[in-house]
Amino acid sequence: MSQLQYLKAAQYKLWDDFVERSPQGAIYAKSWYLQALQCPFQLLVVLEEEAIIAGIALTKNGRGDYANPYLGKYLGVYYTHFDGNEYTQETKRRKATQLLLSALTKLPSFDYFFHPNFTTYLPFYKQDFDNRLRYSYWIHLKPQSLADIEAQFHSKLRSEIKFAQKQKYQLTTDIDIPSFYEICEQTFLQKGIKFPFTIAFFEHYCQSLMDLGILKLMGIQNESGQLMAAIGLLVTPKVTTLILSGIDKNHIQRGANELLIKKGLRLAKEQSDWFDFEGSMIPEIESFYRKFGGAYKPYMTIFKVSATQLLIGQLRKWVSRRRG
Repeated sequence: MSQLQYLKAAQYKLWDDFVERSPQGAIYAKSWYLQALQCPFQLLVVLEEEAIIAGIALTKNGRGDYANPYLGKYLGVYYTHFDGNEYTQETKRRKATQLLLSALTKLPSFDYFFHPNFTTYLPFYKQDFDNRLRYSYWIHLKPQSLADIEAQFHSKLRSEIKFAQKQKYQLTTDIDIPSFYEICEQTFLQKGIKFPFTIAFFEHYCQSLMDLGILKLMGIQNESGQLMAAIGLLVTPKVTTLILSGIDKNHIQRGANELLIKKGLRLAKEQSDWFDFEGSMIPEIESFYRKFGGAYKPYMTIFKVSATQLLIGQLRKWVSRRRG
């Protein structure tokens, strides 16, 4: 008989093993990754004969809402591999989801990005949850050669990379954390947006994952040694993810960022099955990633707005109109 349970810290290894095996499993839900994010979290699972068959990492964001924290992406419901035909498997997923929902419907807020492999939305729909569709681009690295992958690049992208390869740019795969922080912060500030991380948080996050061999910081410099662009890659056997990037608009030169990401793809090809650009709904960023030839990967944000949140939202709109 299935039972609902919040896991204790001593059971986190059981959860991490479950996440690793799950078709929806992603690094973002691993207990040690959540600890690196320094965010409050609980692990709610459905147990069957002491084995986890479904579960969700209930994190809180900076406002204390049940939602994805920064740098924590696919955190929706995960399932084990169920036996049987597709009808039987989906029936088992729905039963497990309904048990989870008996607790999730009682939460004061809920707003999570679900993994692209999650499709069991109907139980949420029946409980008045809503969803928004978002996109990322994924490249299937494993079955393709590097030549095949790069042949999918847009012609203008290939031209930019060829130009960059003729310059005296310097690629480095081990930039230091303070330099990475500075260029990422600068990128936000150049857009008029406050960088959401303190240096203390950022150093803890990066160092924790670098110590585990998960995070790779790469950059490209001009011939004077000035860092022009940088990327942070989460590298796992399943997926390498472009988790963070930064560009110094004062020093960036033609083709530098394109060449850097090509280098990141080559590194990912050596260690992962997939490359995830992690997506963006900002048109100019989305257009840039699309040039690398990845396939559309739709994923859902599933959410439920509480009466309190709705009231706060309406109040903010009213205040904004008054000030405007």
